[in-house]
Amino acid sequence: MIAADEVDKSKLRDHHIKQEYCLNRPKYRRGRKLRAVKTYTISQESHYLLIQNVPSIKVNKELESNLVKFGKLEKLENLSDYPREEFSEVYFTKFTDIQSARNAKKKLDDTPFFGSTLHVCYAPEFETVDETKHKLEVRRLEVEKRLNELKAPRIRKRKKIEKELTNEELREKAIKLKDVQGPSLIPKIIQQ
Repeated sequence: MIAADEVDKSKLRDHHIKQEYCLNRPKYRRGRKLRAVKTYTISQESHYLLIQNVPSIKVNKELESNLVKFGKLEKLENLSDYPREEFSEVYFTKFTDIQSARNAKKKLDDTPFFGSTLHVCYAPEFETVDETKHKLEVRRLEVEKRLNELKAPRIRKRKKIEKELTNEELREKAIKLKDVQGPSLIPKIIQQ
């Protein structure tokens, strides 16, 4: 992978083309809104987005204000050489963090914008090797954190069970003492 400035931004790639809606899913699997079924791996997601079908009526300030709602933008650039429909423009954006790019793609894709329906897609081909390494490392840390969060309730539950077992053992000993020496020696905690 090479720097974003060195990549040919005028080339249309397969993953930039909008897919058809999935019409053969069972009813229980369909959502309220028809979607093209597509999953993304971490290597396909990116800080970089291409926003297609933006009307060419100088709405870049409005587009920028829409994008800033999702996170900090590093770059917003009009790609004049990119293949597009007549009377529309394509914009190239870079967000500071990948979660902002995910949210922007999810919320803005297939939304109306000044009489046109936007098509937003990831553009991982613009990432540098260092950006890709960083993205993969961040993802590894996120997964590790989630796994630890899943393990944490089990550990807490185990400690609670161990604590209950120790209290039961104390109760048994206290009952034996009560039988031998009377109730005055039983601690208040054990009586509860």
